[in-house]
Amino acid sequence: MDKATQSKERISEALLALLKTTPYQSISIQMLADRADVSRMAFYRNFSGKEQIIQYYLQKQTDRFLLESQIAHETSFGASYFRKLVEHLSQTREIGKLLIDTGLFDLLRAEFDRIYTAKARGKQEKLRSCFLAGGICNVYYHWLSGGCQESPEELAASLERVLNVI
Repeated sequence: MDKATQSKERISEALLALLKTTPYQSISIQMLADRADVSRMAFYRNFSGKEQIIQYYLQKQTDRFLLESQIAHETSFGASYFRKLVEHLSQTREIGKLLIDTGLFDLLRAEFDRIYTAKARGKQEKLRSCFLAGGICNVYYHWLSGGCQESPEELAASLERVLNVI
C-alpha cells in the first residue's frame, strides 16, 4: 500500500472512531490529523474536508463488496442478489446509523446512485436505475431508523417480492 493510501486509510479510520464518541460538527481537521497520526498538510493532500473522507470510505467499502460478492446491479434481481446486498448492508449498519445520526445519510444515497446508475444506458434504463437506487436506499434508511426489526433474511425476501413486481 502506498503512502497516500495509508494516510487515507488512517484518516478514514480516525473519523469513524471519532464519530462514535464526538458529534460530527465538533470534529476538527486537527483532531483527525492527530488521531490518524498525519500532518494537516497530509490531510489536505488527500481530502478537502470531512464529507470527502466519508465518500472515500463508502466508495471503498462498496467497491470491495461488489468485487467480493460478484453482485451485478444491471441484471435481474433474484433472491441471491437481495441476500448478498442485505447481508452487506446489515454488516455495515453501524456506518449507516452514524450517517443518520450526523445528518449525512445523503452521502450514502449518492453512493447508491453511483452504483445503480453507472452502467445505465438510455433514458428509461437511467430512470429505472435511479428508482431502484432510491427505493432500496430508502428501505435501508427506514430499516435502520426502525431499529432493524426485521432480520436481514426477512428484509431481503421483502425486497425481492416488491422489486420483482416492478
